[in-house]
Amino acid sequence: MPRVTFVNASVQDDQNIAASPARLLNVYPSPVAGEGRTTYILRSVPGQTAVDDIGDAPVRAMGRANGKNWLVGDGKLFEIDTIGRVTQRGTVADDDQTTIAGNYSDTTVVSGGNYYLWDGSSVTQPTTKTFSAVGSHCYVGGYTVLTERNGKRFQWSTRGDASTLDALDFASAEQVDDDIVRAIEFRGALLLMKETSTETWVIDPDATDRANRFFYSGTTNTGLQAFNLLVRFDDSLF
Repeated sequence: MPRVTFVNASVQDDQNIAASPARLLNVYPSPVAGEGRTTYILRSVPGQTAVDDIGDAPVRAMGRANGKNWLVGDGKLFEIDTIGRVTQRGTVADDDQTTIAGNYSDTTVVSGGNYYLWDGSSVTQPTTKTFSAVGSHCYVGGYTVLTERNGKRFQWSTRGDASTLDALDFASAEQVDDDIVRAIEFRGALLLMKETSTETWVIDPDATDRANRFFYSGTTNTGLQAFNLLVRFDDSLF
């Protein structure tokens, strides 16, 4: 295996990043073809461009819903348009455990134990009915699914309408005696990631009773240690 030097003493040349191997910000080593003494150079990668400023408060969540980009930070919900302009749409609780989802024309946020909905004109708080404190939420097959904060229950909305929630449309993730940490949709299924386990629930398209819309599919003995230790990248979860 060839020996590669990533950092060593070098002459800094602002006009030639490849000649400055000690500079590793936004660059990566690339092999050079041939038999010359230079075997690797550093190539630049795209950096970041600031498009707007929402203040010094941390960004709590970012997501895409209804073909638009959304951001929650400093207790506010922002819409980001296609050219990067940021518009505040309403206020929400400022909480490090925040999720963003969509449902047809609705954009939804869970933060601070509350459930918020942007309907295109204002931010409201629909009544969740089954439980009062909401821990997380996601969109699965036309339904907005809410999880109970520090509990095992989850409920779902009317299909295509994130504002309508029936107190009887719920189930409990209780195959293992631990609480739900966070819910996420993955490959069309609902994953309820708990403290020491993960339950998979799927939609039953033939269910005649809305209260039986989701049914249990299986459990794995891998849980989620903390709310923000879950990342979706393309078609994978980390």
